Amino acid sequence: MKRVGQAAAAAAAAAFMLFGGAGAAQAGPIAAPDSGPAAPAWLTAVEEEGCQDVDGGTWCYGSGFDGSTGLKGCYSNYKHPDNVHTATAIIGNSVNTVTAGPGDWAQAYATAGWGFTCHAKYNPNP
Repeated sequence: MKRVGQAAAAAAAAAFMLFGGAGAAQAGPIAAPDSGPAAPAWLTAVEEEGCQDVDGGTWCYGSGFDGSTGLKGCYSNYKHPDNVHTATAIIGNSVNTVTAGPGDWAQAYATAGWGFTCHAKYNPNP
């Protein structure tokens, strides 16, 4: 019985680390800070996010728990007032690049397992 107890404790610890504690999976949608668009509604418990003014536009990015799939979600949103531009979200083997016209948000989103790192990119003038 001792081994069963150790296995159960290890599984509980792994679940805690994976989902960041009891409340992380229950958190509501996270809005991107500043003036950027919100993170996707199904993306909760964002680990890292931010918005910044770069290369004449605004770039918002982040990653977190995708409540619709249970995977890690990665997003990149970029808006440039004057140029056609792109936003790219890369995680694991999943790559999503979205192109938008001047003044519109390019909103890229991709998912993969929790062992992968989110790479968010933008291009102000592809």
